Amino acid sequence: SAPTAPLEKTKPPIERKSIADDRNARLAQAQKIIAGFDKLVKDNAEKLKTATVKDRTEKFNKASKALTDLGKKPLFMGKEQWEVDNKKLTLKKRNAEISLDQAKGDTEKLKQWNFKLELFREKELQPINYTAIALERLDKTTKDKVQQAHDVIDQINDEINREKAQSLGAERLAKTGEYYTGKVIKVNQHGAYQQTKQGVVLHPAYANQPNEFKAEQSYDLNYRTQGKVSKSETYEIRISGNSKDVTIDSNQER
Repeated sequence: SAPTAPLEKTKPPIERKSIADDRNARLAQAQKIIAGFDKLVKDNAEKLKTATVKDRTEKFNKASKALTDLGKKPLFMGKEQWEVDNKKLTLKKRNAEISLDQAKGDTEKLKQWNFKLELFREKELQPINYTAIALERLDKTTKDKVQQAHDVIDQINDEINREKAQSLGAERLAKTGEYYTGKVIKVNQHGAYQQTKQGVVLHPAYANQPNEFKAEQSYDLNYRTQGKVSKSETYEIRISGNSKDVTIDSNQER
């Protein structure tokens, strides 16, 4: 019989991550870093609070005992000095109690202190912000790492934003914190399409509302207020051959 040719070994297919898989992996890693950072800050803030409350409780107890002990002293030992010491220790105890209430975050007690001391203090007493202190004490490397993770998430959101916008015939979707200027070229069921210097921006808030915009009119659409978009008209004024945009605020928000 004819010799049998050896079977060729088939190479396994090269595994390639899809764009979505790669994006999900980057997102998961960034979220893990941020979650770890948040836990670190929370744990450090709780440790700081425990230590601060302990320290200020001891100081308050010491001030209270000193005042109590003074009250047990007979006045004939020196009434004038006793009154000076009593005033000094009473103030010390009060300040220690206020300090302890701040450490505990007792807002009701602090409100009472603010009411009692409003004639003597320019700034109201506030609880200690342990989270802010814990954040401030972290090293730069840790802060930079979590900032990079936030940047990755922002980048991924921008990628998703652009892809969705492109599928709807625009270059980007309007987002909170931004400010867009230009003419609205069309309005349909997806929103208003605005021609800006950054490209065509889609504003979903104006879906199916063509009457909101005038033909050939330039608009400012402002998303810098959380959860709102304000609309105002802009006009070009020419002075001695130069042009300048002037915004007329129509005070329309949605």
